Amino acid sequence: MCPCSMVHQLTFNSTKDLNERIEQLKKILKVEKNSTNAFYRTKVSIKDDRPSSTRVGYLLGYGVIALWVTAIVSLDVLTFCRHVGS
Repeated sequence: MCPCSMVHQLTFNSTKDLNERIEQLKKILKVEKNSTNAFYRTKVSIKDDRPSSTRVGYLLGYGVIALWVTAIVSLDVLTFCRHVGS
């Protein structure tokens, strides 16, 4: 047994008493998932000042914008060529 005076052996007369104690401990030990630091870290992004990550972010951002602009202009050019050709 543990020599610590804080630890003592509990005895239960029935399984009902044991189940009640288990439920009581569950209520005491329950932690809300929304209040943990791990949950908070999943919702907050951290600034990353590394030059490589900044460049990749800008490259992808400008690439997506350029792709959309190119797609729209290409469709307009095709429509214009069909209009002029007929």
